[in-house]
Amino acid sequence: MPACAPQLYLAPGYRPRTIAPVAAINGEPDREITAMARTANALNIVQPHLPHRLLMPAGLTADQARRLDWAARLLEGQPIRGTWPTSQITVNLHEGEPRLAPDQTYHFCLIRDLDIELGDHSVHACQYAGVIDGVVKSIDDHEVRIRLLDTRTTIFRFTGDNVTDGTVLSRALTHPRQTQSTPEEAE
Repeated sequence: MPACAPQLYLAPGYRPRTIAPVAAINGEPDREITAMARTANALNIVQPHLPHRLLMPAGLTADQARRLDWAARLLEGQPIRGTWPTSQITVNLHEGEPRLAPDQTYHFCLIRDLDIELGDHSVHACQYAGVIDGVVKSIDDHEVRIRLLDTRTTIFRFTGDNVTDGTVLSRALTHPRQTQSTPEEAE
């Protein structure tokens, strides 16, 4: 009898039991089964947030699987801690946005679209926001260059209405850090 490659089978819990193979497992079965289970779980979390049915893709790269897991965490409401990839960013100014002052420190919220790739097609899942603090280094008619004070950021799901990808929300940080006096200084 020839050796058969292990396969992963799924059976729906809400219909009569029909078991069908989902994928053949080549290589390290434990690692691949874990990756497929994480992908299935992420699809299960993402599905209620989308208007159309998601299916397990026939082929999924490791990067696509990580992005899907990231989307599932955001859609569940989990904030994600991370680092911004650069220490400086440039953003475009749009009509109606408040003007920023050079050399002023701001609290920025950068809004981005979160699209996930499933196999060979892309699906818009939600929008997310990255929160960072930075100093406005230069401004011209259409762009603002910002030096980040810290590249560490918190990313969370953004649920605002009518916000386009790439929008930057800002608030000036005008309160300098307050230091508490020691008991010796008070005397």
